[in-house]
Amino acid sequence: HLLPTHDSTVGCEFKEERRRPLHGYKQRIQGISETVNLTPSNCGHHINISKTTWDNRKYQFLQMYARNLFAPLANFLYENENLTKKVFGRDFSGWCEYSDVTFKHGYWLNIRNNHEKNECCLEFRLAKFHDVDQFFYLINFCKDVMLLVDEFLNSDEVQKQEEKFNED
Repeated sequence: HLLPTHDSTVGCEFKEERRRPLHGYKQRIQGISETVNLTPSNCGHHINISKTTWDNRKYQFLQMYARNLFAPLANFLYENENLTKKVFGRDFSGWCEYSDVTFKHGYWLNIRNNHEKNECCLEFRLAKFHDVDQFFYLINFCKDVMLLVDEFLNSDEVQKQEEKFNED
């Protein structure tokens, strides 16, 4: 189900209930795009993605390692404007600003945390729908980035850091 919501940076935005597997999702996007015009500049398409194991503790580690994890991608996107527009559907702007240091609301990538629900996610604010194939490719790209980040969060290096946190 699409739920109308509000974001201070765009005129209309919809949230969708959480989806686990992407099976059948491309057809769902096709159906939505035939019902609602998703291409106006005032229509937002942020992609929020995470693992069910990402909790408040993972959020702390995402914040701690954010620059190491995301600055190389930010710089690559910034230096390759045409490719960025092809994959993400647009370039950096006032509601999805470039940064290789800050990853919060208003920037191209927002590391979001919901303390009450003990969960966090990556919000790709640079995302913009142009057509079904482009957007589905982008969703899979964001999923792959999330899986790489998750692999890092479960690495020996981070596990050792987490053990130190637990000792303190």
